[in-house]
Amino acid sequence: MTRAAVDPFRSLELRTDIGVLYDDARCTVGDGFVAVENLNNRLHFGGNMLVFPGPPQHGDLERWLALWDEAFGDRFDHRTFEWDTVGGEEGASPEFVDAGFALHRTSILTASPRAVRLRAKDTSHVEVVEVDLAAAGEEVAALGLASDPEMAAREGVERYREYQRKQLARRQRAIEAGKGFWLGARAGDGTLTGALGLFDVGGGIARYQHVDTHPDWRRQGICSRLLYEAARLGAERLGVDMLVIAADREYHALDVYRKVGFVERELSAGLLRVPAPPAAS
Repeated sequence: MTRAAVDPFRSLELRTDIGVLYDDARCTVGDGFVAVENLNNRLHFGGNMLVFPGPPQHGDLERWLALWDEAFGDRFDHRTFEWDTVGGEEGASPEFVDAGFALHRTSILTASPRAVRLRAKDTSHVEVVEVDLAAAGEEVAALGLASDPEMAAREGVERYREYQRKQLARRQRAIEAGKGFWLGARAGDGTLTGALGLFDVGGGIARYQHVDTHPDWRRQGICSRLLYEAARLGAERLGVDMLVIAADREYHALDVYRKVGFVERELSAGLLRVPAPPAAS
């Protein structure tokens, strides 16, 4: 296999997913696929994957699993398969679902910084501030856990926390290198009610990361306020002219993204099989 750059990917989602990994990303071209690795986080399901030119066809299950073993050996205990299309094609995914994979369907939305609107809801009860991930990493990780308990339950809480710690350390390195920032919305008592990151991936494009609002603070305009403030800061500090955000097509915040000015640009699909979570003691 030979090394590859991110540029050949057609999908904006793939280009930005891998782009935010910066030097932690390694892309290697195989026979009909690209192997993507997050070199500093083996727990990252979406950063350690095989990418194919198109969706699976009938009979591809065993072949794709064999290609995974060829590319990665036993380095990972999950299996992630993506394909470089933009129309949401699913192909023979049901054959993989029958073998224990989950099919995820994602909307990729874009906006210019100027197009992101501040909604009319009063958010004066929170203050939007930059977050130092080195100092507040555990707080940000706890917010992520509260915002997506299903993911933590699926992966196991301790595994999820370790994954988050590694991700936050990588993001803090990127922030220190001037490639992005993390914003949080704090209540009067200091509670972190919501947070997100925005990172420059080159070519005038920035990608939002982990847009989280605590369940107790939802429907108060906090998410849209954070999106708006990040858009303004992204234009000013990073000099980007396209913002990218991705969300599961069933995700509750997708409608918020549309309302603040994001427009769907691509649809994607992929397959993931996770290891069984540890049994409760």
